[in-house]
Amino acid sequence: MKRRNPGEEAGQYLDLLHRPRIWGALPPSIDTIDERLWAGLYTLIQTRIGDGSFGLHFPEQCPDGNGPCGCDEQAFRRVLAAEVPWIEWPLSATETPETPVILDLLEFCARAVGEPSRTLSVSGDRFQTCQQATYEIKGAAN
Repeated sequence: MKRRNPGEEAGQYLDLLHRPRIWGALPPSIDTIDERLWAGLYTLIQTRIGDGSFGLHFPEQCPDGNGPCGCDEQAFRRVLAAEVPWIEWPLSATETPETPVILDLLEFCARAVGEPSRTLSVSGDRFQTCQQATYEIKGAAN
């Protein structure tokens, strides 16, 4: 059995899309991050803050005192302001920063991300999820 090249699979997927078939392929790179792309990146960053993906480096402590349960957005913001001082906080989906600033933000996020690993346990008659949240890095960018 012939092994497939992952690039071939991606190429086959792109062949199914309407735009490349009708108008041709998009250019391989861009020089400027426009409003549309920024809105998508903004949403991904906000989603990651909300789901605790930055909780490894910026842990929010659970109110019950049993460990981290998410991302401390204030700590995230303070360290971001120190490392990328030209980024405006809070981020805005409608105000697009300059491309180099966005790239600095993305590098900061790539270094800070971890994947939440939540466990569910039973203590007596109640379930504990927040209390048992732990974080580990899985495939974070270097």
